Amino acid sequence: TQNDPFEFSAAIDPPNDGLGKFLDTLRQHSGLCSFTRFANDPLLWAHYADEHRGCCLVFNNLVSQVDWWGDVKPAIYTDAVAKIDASNIEEEALGLQLDRFARFKGSSWEYEREWRLFRLWHNDVPPAQRRLAFPASALRKVILGDRIDPEARRAIQEFGQQPCPVVLNGQEVDAPLLIYQARVRPGTNKLAFKFLPCDLDYPGHEQWDELDNEETSHPFPPEMSKKIESEEAERSGYKKPRNW
Repeated sequence: TQNDPFEFSAAIDPPNDGLGKFLDTLRQHSGLCSFTRFANDPLLWAHYADEHRGCCLVFNNLVSQVDWWGDVKPAIYTDAVAKIDASNIEEEALGLQLDRFARFKGSSWEYEREWRLFRLWHNDVPPAQRRLAFPASALRKVILGDRIDPEARRAIQEFGQQPCPVVLNGQEVDAPLLIYQARVRPGTNKLAFKFLPCDLDYPGHEQWDELDNEETSHPFPPEMSKKIESEEAERSGYKKPRNW
């Protein structure tokens, strides 16, 4: 169930009661998995990481190999609702229309630069089982929120001690999970980040950095950048951020 009343709004033309009921069912048994290119936006941390008490998962290139990755597409920011042509509801045509329908979002949210994955679940699948799986090797970094519980931080550091297979130069090797701690930089409205080693007896370096470099600040795999920028450039009136 969507928690935003503006999500999944549509204008059906011409009116079609059957299609309207189908959309009502879709709203009840579908879900969205959201991604962003940037991990250093304080608003995203406030809205989606339990007011900075959560964490941010940063994926590497291997995430592009999971079966659902190809369905991750950019949100369409507009103040208009999606229009569904009820005169063209053959399976393939309706699927394309629903794909766009699920990506519409109000223009006031454009700062999020969201990419989203839409999934429709059978009503026999309990909400607790409506999950997406990805290989451990696709997870490269975890960034901990400024207000994360100390016990949660310790648990994540302990998890990071396990061997994490990554692909380097075409070969799979074991490498540690990279963990960063976020902090509000004093006197600013920006976040700063410090590397935390998985060795709990070693405090790590004391340097706090702003994540303004592409490799660390973007949770998306690097090879997705061209696809992301080209698809986002197609948005009407979209302005490319200066730090891209």
